[in-house]
Amino acid sequence: MRIYTSNDFHGFWPVGTAAVIVAHDEATARLKLIAALGERKIQPPPGKSLDDFTLVPLDPTKPEVRILRDGDY
Repeated sequence: MRIYTSNDFHGFWPVGTAAVIVAHDEATARLKLIAALGERKIQPPPGKSLDDFTLVPLDPTKPEVRILRDGDY
């Protein structure tokens, strides 16, 4: 399994969002995040699509800190 993070997907409000996704590969991670957003009835803004986000892989074998949101809006 691989670990991915995303902090640029569209949420309910125009503030920061962040997610951690565990999946076999990036394509599956993308589908899982899209499904999770759909379950929450999150809709993208006009002119954007629900899959308009970046996935960043996280290597669990290396020490790392990834701050997804630091409160600076």
